[in-house]
Amino acid sequence: MKVKLRKVGNSYTVTLPREIVNELVLDEGGELDIDFIAREDRVVLKPARSRLDRLMDRMQAKAKRRGVTEADVDEAIREIRGRK
Repeated sequence: MKVKLRKVGNSYTVTLPREIVNELVLDEGGELDIDFIAREDRVVLKPARSRLDRLMDRMQAKAKRRGVTEADVDEAIREIRGRK
């Protein structure tokens, strides 16, 4: 996959395709770690936080937008456990 390098001020930027952003569960403002492997002419980008942490952040933001509280979640868990 090829992407263009663009100059922004004194730095350069690469735009990640939507498919990669979605697969890695990245959001705007998320952080990536960059490793440069000189002997292989390779740059490796990795999410700075675990996939689970990124998913939890996304779920918490969605719950907040919908007005779901921790108490609501605790109650739902109690109800589910009571059915078994």
